[in-house]
Amino acid sequence: MFTADQISEIKLDNGEKFVAKRYKTNSGSASLVFKVLIESSKISLYVREDNTTEYYYVSKDDVLYRLENNNVYETQGNKKYMRKDHKYIGTLSAMMYDRLDIVQQLEKTSLRENSLTKVIQEYNQGEVGYEWQGDKKAAKEPNWVFFTQYSQYGLSKSSPIEAHGYGNMAGLQYYFSKHSRHSFKASMDYSFFRFGEEKANTFGLGLRYEMAFKKAEKFSAYMLVHLMDIAYVSFNHPEEGYNENGVLPLLRFSPGIGLESKPLPRVAVYAEINNLLIIEQLPRSFSLGLKYDFGKTSWK
Repeated sequence: MFTADQISEIKLDNGEKFVAKRYKTNSGSASLVFKVLIESSKISLYVREDNTTEYYYVSKDDVLYRLENNNVYETQGNKKYMRKDHKYIGTLSAMMYDRLDIVQQLEKTSLRENSLTKVIQEYNQGEVGYEWQGDKKAAKEPNWVFFTQYSQYGLSKSSPIEAHGYGNMAGLQYYFSKHSRHSFKASMDYSFFRFGEEKANTFGLGLRYEMAFKKAEKFSAYMLVHLMDIAYVSFNHPEEGYNENGVLPLLRFSPGIGLESKPLPRVAVYAEINNLLIIEQLPRSFSLGLKYDFGKTSWK
């Protein structure tokens, strides 16, 4: 028979994870075993059953707190009333003091697994090492973000540009869930290229995939792949005295890297270096952009 002091971590075949944590009370401290619901470097969520009742605990900076909703009895006149003190809301508010947008929503948070999981997921913003899904699929809340950007091009169709090339773009970015690391960007594009005396203008639709390999509260770093374009191209040959026009589907698979900063709850700015496979053109191929999150809740 093992005691809690002898246990560090247990993981079952079905994915359930249990850890031993030291919990301090007014009368002392004891090592208890908790089921892990969310494990994060920011705020973790645990549950423990005691006499068939489930109690929830949260941990921040290696300190464990119990979420309580105690009965409070009050007397008004000759009648005695009972109410809940919602102490857990105060505990969560103190832990999330740096996220006032979430604190303002805590009054609607109940002391239940689904409700607690949702608010702590939002606070952690993807910084999660483990999450218990149970027998249910995690509820996804897809999110759309508007973006617009200016790009400076160092090449076109893998050919160096003798003079210059630039483009403007606007579109929508689709995240699979609110704090997902994965997203797709669909855009409307205008680009201009000059090859000596020759000029090219393109109007088209573009598709890109983006994956954030680092997500933090105020910034994220990501890889992106320019997948394809469908573009109307107008190519002017002044020396030959004719124009070429046509619609072209273009497969790209051009990788890039970017850094995004969020100065406001719904606003982000970002910078990207594009066409990483063409080293000699760096850093001529780059983009500067702005995003606005119009989802139900903000990033921050």
